[in-house]
Amino acid sequence: MEWGAFDLNSRLVIVPRGHEFTGHTPDGRGGLAWRGKYGVVALDAVEKDLLTDGMNEKGLVVGALYLPGFAEFQPYEPETAGRSMGPSDLASYLLSQFAKVDEVRAGLKDVRVVPIPEPALGGISAPLHWIVVDQSGEAIVIEYLKGQLHVFNNPLRVLTNAPSFDWHMINLRNYTNLSSVALPGKKVEDLDFKPLGVGSGLIGLPGDFTPPSRFVRTVAFTQTARKTPNGPETVYEALRILDNFNVPLGASKRF
Repeated sequence: MEWGAFDLNSRLVIVPRGHEFTGHTPDGRGGLAWRGKYGVVALDAVEKDLLTDGMNEKGLVVGALYLPGFAEFQPYEPETAGRSMGPSDLASYLLSQFAKVDEVRAGLKDVRVVPIPEPALGGISAPLHWIVVDQSGEAIVIEYLKGQLHVFNNPLRVLTNAPSFDWHMINLRNYTNLSSVALPGKKVEDLDFKPLGVGSGLIGLPGDFTPPSRFVRTVAFTQTARKTPNGPETVYEALRILDNFNVPLGASKRF
């Protein structure tokens, strides 16, 4: 759980099948109520039973990420309170109710995600977007932009933060030259220039910690990841990739 602003005090949460959930609404009325179909293991945040990142027993994975300046949820209408929930409820809903991405896509049409003030964030609604991946590898990104639901296919299975997902996909076109294959040598007059070492095919890969740069870097590392022979080696490879995104606290000061 990477978050630079304050300690999220995240806890490991195990939610059994049949757990009863109730979504939140701005006026305190009970929102959408549902009974969980699947058991879930997840992490929560700010010492509340609000799931952020997790996996259910069917292999569906949901990750909630910050989208400041772009996330804008559906307007709240008291007459639709029974279909409504806050953005911090959505991961719990998806993880406990659905087994496949197609089910998530269909189920989102039945709910309204509305802004709920979050004291831990100074009273603003948590500006979130979500990545959902099922056991087959199919993935989508869920965003609420200008009050409208948008569901994007995500075959690269990568997500960072702002701007919106469609912008990141366009930005990738600036990096089509990147490759895991080293650049060839080049002869100029009587001089023979060769790359100084491995990795020359990735010269130009952005190395800063902004969301656009991290998005490009994650795509580069996941698309060039080695084939792994088993589960443990796959986990190790994933952790090696994630190690490239650890932000030193001194390098992420706010002005």
